[in-house]
Amino acid sequence: MNSWMHIAGWVLVHFVWQGALLAIAAAFVLRLCRHQSASVRYGIACGALAAMLAAVIVTTARIEPPVPDVRTGRTSVRAASDGTTDVMLPIEITDNAANAPSASVPRIEIMLPWIVSTWLAGVALLLLRIAAGWWRVRNIHNAARSAVRSRWETAGYRMALRLGIRRVVRIVELPHIDVPLVVGCLRPIVVMPIAALAQLSAAQVEAILAHELAHVRRHDYLVNLMQTMAETLLFYHPGVWWLSARIRDEREHCCDDVAVAVCGDRVGYAAALAELEEWRNGTLQLAPAATGGSLLNRVRRILRVEVSEDSRMSSSTMVFVALAVASAVTVTAIAQQPEPRPKFEVASVRPNASGDNKMSARTLPGGRYEAINIPLRLLIINSYGLQQQQLVGAPDWISSERFDIVAKAEGDLGPPVARDGSPSRLQLMVRSLLEERFKLEVHREPRQVEIYALVPVRADGRLGPELKPSAVDCDAIRAARRKGGPPQEVEKPGERPQCGARLLAGELIVSGQPLQELVSTLAGTVGRSVIDRTGLKGNYDIHLKWTPDFIRQRTPGETIRLNGIEFDPSGPSIFTALQEQLGLKLESERGTVEALVIDRIERPTPD
Repeated sequence: MNSWMHIAGWVLVHFVWQGALLAIAAAFVLRLCRHQSASVRYGIACGALAAMLAAVIVTTARIEPPVPDVRTGRTSVRAASDGTTDVMLPIEITDNAANAPSASVPRIEIMLPWIVSTWLAGVALLLLRIAAGWWRVRNIHNAARSAVRSRWETAGYRMALRLGIRRVVRIVELPHIDVPLVVGCLRPIVVMPIAALAQLSAAQVEAILAHELAHVRRHDYLVNLMQTMAETLLFYHPGVWWLSARIRDEREHCCDDVAVAVCGDRVGYAAALAELEEWRNGTLQLAPAATGGSLLNRVRRILRVEVSEDSRMSSSTMVFVALAVASAVTVTAIAQQPEPRPKFEVASVRPNASGDNKMSARTLPGGRYEAINIPLRLLIINSYGLQQQQLVGAPDWISSERFDIVAKAEGDLGPPVARDGSPSRLQLMVRSLLEERFKLEVHREPRQVEIYALVPVRADGRLGPELKPSAVDCDAIRAARRKGGPPQEVEKPGERPQCGARLLAGELIVSGQPLQELVSTLAGTVGRSVIDRTGLKGNYDIHLKWTPDFIRQRTPGETIRLNGIEFDPSGPSIFTALQEQLGLKLESERGTVEALVIDRIERPTPD
């Protein structure tokens, strides 16, 4: 999961409860101010909506992106002091902590990509709807600019002066609109419907003009754009829609008060609104109109007919608030509920006293798993997807003592490593075993350390002679084995493994594996975490030979023989070998690496 999706997903999730709290607070304050003027309630509602947008901005700034970590791959652990390794265990090294939490994977973290994708789809649909409305408003504005000035412009000019409007506001009449409305922001134009005006008296027309000019004075066009933006970005929250509807209602109430003050005839103005409502066929949300809001409530308010505020709260406000609270509770419960971690049905853990360095770990048909002569440190590194440098606070005995583990689970264990960056089923089972039998408790924390970035040497991307794309589909071979296909062939000394890797002192042979196999080996060799920035995808065959540092410290010209291999102390270091043989290099930099800190661990309980 990339950083922007992680941040966007959590912002959307957090706004569920943030929006609910703000909607509840706004409903409570509006309830207390129900006897105040419409302007006061309008300011409260606008402030609450602005607070919702501010909450999104603040949450976005406060959520930290996932801590970059080493990439998906495999690792190897040196099993003996002479620098040899008998076995390499496949592990998963994840990009960030979200993919591998210390206890279990939260359901909400897994759902973030789906949440963001659904949100983007909803925003796209609403943007199309807004674009259609904007196109209609633009056409009306263009038609109004070229239309002849209305005979009501003189009366409108007088009312504009009374309302304190200093700029010139054009008033025109168009035949193809249903209701009066204001279009334009910098150069507003009041557009009046010819057919509807024919049914109104002069006093009623002036009252309608006063209503529209009040929209201009209050800059309602800009506030309406803010509402539209909030409804588009936060469309999934019922509290946003409820609050936006309240803003539109109170806006019209404010303009109604101005219109009544100008015309002085409440009954005539109410009759004019009712007449205009009969002509209305649709609405333009981007253009404030005289018929906006709830007509019935507006007429009752204009005529000073008592309306039960309790009934309004029960029929509209409380519905939206209840939905917001229910949504917040549901999402919070989902976020806190961890994904059930799979476990082995039975497991045997015994100390290994053979004294042999040979280790093995394998999955068998029937959900069986065997790890023989395994140090606990290696088991932790494999199950949590770590490089050596990422495990902190471990006691010495988890490296020196060996264990034999035989376990069985229901169903297929699946691949040792998941390719999508999440922990595999086997890794999660081993984590459960570590917690139950070894009482393992851990936490993760980021640490600033010196790291290496693996990058190509050549600008044209050409690779070295010992780094080639693999022609073997190892994933298909492993899948066939899990289904009872031919077993893995025993590797002969000196031969390249068919699928996998072999690491000896100063030599790495890889067949049909991703480049992270090399990354993990480098991390264990150079003593730092390594990040793959080569951009190379797919599986590769690798043959890398170098002279280990403990041999390079010997006398030049002296031949050292180790594990049947002769080394010259003047041979290439791993840094030189990388460039000459693979066409890659390590660049030093300082970066953040997430460490797994062991808080508690005990020797296993008896079987």
